[in-house]
Amino acid sequence: MKQILVFLGVCLVSVSSFAQTHYSASIDFENNSQLIEIDTTQTNNLWQIGIPMKSFLDSAYSAPYAIITDTIDHYQTNNFSSFQVKMIPPPGSCWGIGIMEFYHKYDFELNKDGGFIEVKYDNDTNWTNIILDTDPEVFINGYHFYTVADTITGGIPAFTGTSNGWIFSQFEWAWQIGVKSSFHDSLTIRFSINSDPFETNQEGWLIDNLNLQLYDCTSSIESYETKPYTSKVFPNPVIEKSEIRFTNELNTLSVINIFNNSGVIVKSVATRSNKIEILNKEFVKGVFAYQIIQNNETVGNGKFVIIR
Repeated sequence: MKQILVFLGVCLVSVSSFAQTHYSASIDFENNSQLIEIDTTQTNNLWQIGIPMKSFLDSAYSAPYAIITDTIDHYQTNNFSSFQVKMIPPPGSCWGIGIMEFYHKYDFELNKDGGFIEVKYDNDTNWTNIILDTDPEVFINGYHFYTVADTITGGIPAFTGTSNGWIFSQFEWAWQIGVKSSFHDSLTIRFSINSDPFETNQEGWLIDNLNLQLYDCTSSIESYETKPYTSKVFPNPVIEKSEIRFTNELNTLSVINIFNNSGVIVKSVATRSNKIEILNKEFVKGVFAYQIIQNNETVGNGKFVIIR
């Protein structure tokens, strides 16, 4: 497995406070990582860190090691196997923006068996399929990811069937955090496979290149809450093009300033509309903040991510 970036969301903050990475880890499975935990309490857990030696799942994305459902044999029937990645940011941190990216190959019985990703927060005992996560006010966006229509036995949304070689998948879930007390202390992500009772001799799931990043956002959120104003970027992250949408019922002349991670204005647009377009090709990869000014007053702000 070699690349997972974890996306945690958009926190509504002042543009004077820009996202700073405060939690970052890269896991290439060439060395032991304390962030990865294979659940040994599960009967016949198939996940292994090793050198893939199957027909289709034949090598790591970055050789020699990856994480795979058994390095040699096909996956078993009636099997549930999982491993976990846990992130614990520094105390008192505001989780701003994060990304989950990974390279993977899979070979499952279509619409019967598959692999899926779940999340849970803090000391919660309940797992939620990541694309169904709605706590708290989560905006989700996936790239080369499964959808609610891609289900396996039990109605579980999952990667299923056989991939066309290596796939780069990415996922964002974006938080709109209303109050500081709503911050979570930790996030755990679980990668699982589930199979039905029928044997098809297929190979399972291979994942490589895992990177975890969380971005800090620390500012006075209360000052934003007092304004009867809304703004958002959709879709976010910006893969090709997106829009900054905002309240402008009176068609007031609005100035939208876009800042890079160093606080430098990289684009400024004046409009009487209630939206502007963001083109991926206009920016470098990274985190950007925007500020909306009407009548010489900042009425809205937020963040978005440009990905490649």
